[in-house]
Amino acid sequence: MRISLIVALALLAATAPLHAATEVPTQRIFLDPPRDAPDEDEPANPSAIPSDAFKPYSAAPPATGLPMPQVHYGDDGLPEPVKAKRDALLAAALSGDPEALRPIIEAQPKPPHFAEQESEDKIDTLKAESGDDDGIEILAILADILDAGWVVEKPGTPEETYVWPWFSQAPPDKLTPAQMVEVYRVLTVGDYAETAATGAYTFYKVKITADGTWTDFSMPEVGDDDQ
Repeated sequence: MRISLIVALALLAATAPLHAATEVPTQRIFLDPPRDAPDEDEPANPSAIPSDAFKPYSAAPPATGLPMPQVHYGDDGLPEPVKAKRDALLAAALSGDPEALRPIIEAQPKPPHFAEQESEDKIDTLKAESGDDDGIEILAILADILDAGWVVEKPGTPEETYVWPWFSQAPPDKLTPAQMVEVYRVLTVGDYAETAATGAYTFYKVKITADGTWTDFSMPEVGDDDQ
């Protein structure tokens, strides 16, 4: 009897439908915390860089009220001593050797001005001004500037001086797009950014007096009104 009961229960279990447990997948939903409405007095993203941040000339430079100077190109109109000195400087710059400038410097009663703080050796000063250790970059800048147009400062006076590049003496608010092409052949947009913002030229310039004396190859110093 007991055996029959066990057999019956086994048969009943075998014939009963099997219902396997099925797992229902779950999903976790993450909700962003509520954002406060932006303050109307503050920009939506204070750290965002303005779209025109890298276009310093996109805004009109401050009006200076100064007239455009008369611009000259090449050697035409240069006094012979000035022409000779420019030619010598160009040849030295294009040689790729800063030492080529030493004879020009030492031939003058007074050496040219190169920087606010200078070493005893003028060539060492030029190399210190250069972006590379050999002074090649500063030679390239010198050549580019002397290839640009020039203007006459204090004409007809004992202080008559010939200045390169011409746009160092020009009001930036009066430069045309075609003239800006000349500017960007010497300067990058970044170089010219401060000039466009302040109206004062801040890059290198070359000055040679009417008697052929090379007096300057430097960037204007802070507080220098002689632009």
